[in-house]
Amino acid sequence: NTMSLTIEDFVGKRKQLYVGLMENLAREVERDVRGWEGRIQERLRTAILDSFQKTHQDLLKSIVEECWGLVEASRARESGWYNDESNYKEVIELSNRVKDMAINKLRHWIEDTQGDLKCQALAEESMQSVYWRTMAGLMYEISSRTPAGDDGRR
Repeated sequence: NTMSLTIEDFVGKRKQLYVGLMENLAREVERDVRGWEGRIQERLRTAILDSFQKTHQDLLKSIVEECWGLVEASRARESGWYNDESNYKEVIELSNRVKDMAINKLRHWIEDTQGDLKCQALAEESMQSVYWRTMAGLMYEISSRTPAGDDGRR
């Protein structure tokens, strides 16, 4: 049967699908980041030094490079690694968060910081680190709005 997959093809299929998924996500992030240009320019009005030094471009570059770094990391793994269910589950969960983490890093600078000299430090921080810090802040905000003794469930 010339249509059946070889064992090597079968083992490599998950890797091939995952690498393709990550490439598409990296391209989407590149496109989505460009879509924030208006908000970026608005934020730069309160960050004259960042605007003059163009450090916001370092932030944008760090986001895109980190996404493509995830693509390269996915390519570097052996095909068999993806056939371990726990490994595959882990990377699928990561892929489900990539765009959110990328856009959150940019959104964090625009909405959660003020003034100059925020881009460089943020550019050096991983998307995941910024994402988890944002999530922790949201959880704190939610818990502080819940009356004492009320866990929020009805």
